[in-house]
Amino acid sequence: MDIRMRLVVCAVLAAAHAAEAQSLGEVARKEAERRGVVAPEGKVYTNDTLKPDPTAPVPAPADAPVSPSDAERMAVENEAAESQVNPAADGAPAESAPAAKAKPERGEAYWRGRAQEVRSKLNLKNAEVLSMRQRLNTLPPDSTEFEVSQGAFKSASHDLDAIKNEWKRLEDLARSKKVPDAWLR
Repeated sequence: MDIRMRLVVCAVLAAAHAAEAQSLGEVARKEAERRGVVAPEGKVYTNDTLKPDPTAPVPAPADAPVSPSDAERMAVENEAAESQVNPAADGAPAESAPAAKAKPERGEAYWRGRAQEVRSKLNLKNAEVLSMRQRLNTLPPDSTEFEVSQGAFKSASHDLDAIKNEWKRLEDLARSKKVPDAWLR
């Protein structure tokens, strides 16, 4: 096929394409008309129409600490409450709080669950830091990507240290509450 024939074929194809092309406005008008005519298909689901998931995990009790800072705060409050002096008495330590205000002791399920939660976070962050370290080793040190990855690595390492401290605080709190070591393992 010679060059003239190719040019003619290209010109015909270009003209056909130009004839079919529509402006964006025309396409939008046609879509708006189509949507006005077409009824919505299927059922619309909302939060009100959905049933609760029977397999959903049960939320933690309201008195369970959510974060390590809460656990520390609660431990300090408990120690402060236990060491208060009854001003009406002759200087003897105050009796334990009434049964209505007494805080139930946390059992094995709480300590195992809390330890598993912190251990999971620790394992995930360890894997993330290891992965970042390996990635940094493959990048050229003078690249921008290396600098960005190094910043993310430092941040992840800092987070890992925080989780290790959280584990240490959990162990210390458990030891002070005379929790068996097996409950944390």
